[in-house]
Amino acid sequence: MKNNSTKNYSRVVLWLSWLLGLTLFGLILMQVCKSGALAFIFYFSPKIVIPWLITTFLARLLMVEVFVRPIQLLGVTMRRMSAFWLGWLRTFFNQMIPLSGITLIAAYCKRHCGLAWGELGALSSPLYFLSLAATGIFATGSIILGADKLGNSFVPVAVLSVLITSLSIAIIAKGSVVLVFLPAGVRRRLDTMERSLRLFEGHGQLLSRLFVSYGGILLLRCIRLWLLFFLGTNLNLGVQEILLLAAISEFGFLVPLIPGGIGVREGALISVAWMLGLDMEIVAAVALMDRLFSIVLVAIMAIPAYFVLRKEIVAVAE
Repeated sequence: MKNNSTKNYSRVVLWLSWLLGLTLFGLILMQVCKSGALAFIFYFSPKIVIPWLITTFLARLLMVEVFVRPIQLLGVTMRRMSAFWLGWLRTFFNQMIPLSGITLIAAYCKRHCGLAWGELGALSSPLYFLSLAATGIFATGSIILGADKLGNSFVPVAVLSVLITSLSIAIIAKGSVVLVFLPAGVRRRLDTMERSLRLFEGHGQLLSRLFVSYGGILLLRCIRLWLLFFLGTNLNLGVQEILLLAAISEFGFLVPLIPGGIGVREGALISVAWMLGLDMEIVAAVALMDRLFSIVLVAIMAIPAYFVLRKEIVAVAE
């Protein structure tokens, strides 16, 4: 009975968080449209769309590596082409119903790779903290480089970023050891996390490859954001500003209860713009265009993804 109550509570929190993100996104969209900060139609010119698409597809290819390599740790082989198309379907379903895409991935892996939900779930904690560590290092470096731009905000932002980074690295490196010293009741709740962290211990080469892949994804997302500012606005942003905007907003992608950090990432970008003294309405407009491009692209790519994997998906549904 207690487990059912916990699951129901988690489900309510998940939906409320998702709705909160959508509400925030909607409010930002309304404000930007009202202000007329940018002519959105201008962004659909080939000189902006094509470079944005190239960087996005390159990031997607790196995401395939992040998905496939940990599965290989469990002794299971998955075709990279299947993983590529599954990634689009996962994002598409997650945008409609929170975590439904993850459920699809789990069902697919169980049917076609023989992976149980527990085995696949065992990969989630290490990968999450690894992505958090990579984002934290990227953000900390950007904050240090842009110290003069942040002014009074430098110290609190830098301290928070260093704490997140340090904690993530410590958990990845010796997380299972740290958990041993926690009270028994807490350890029981984190039993799955402890097992999953132990799974990655002793696989330094794999962790290094995954870390490099995450770093590449971050860099490509940074370039994608820079392209939208450089090609679509009159803001003359330097490398420091772009790095700060991209790095800190990346934490929005890692908010676990909101798929893709929708609303959160846009809010983070606006907050950084405020700290840097930039035109917040233009930054908000660029953030919204990046999100809208992503939503449209995912919806388009989900169509061929479905037809490529149609037989496997139908088998999963049955």
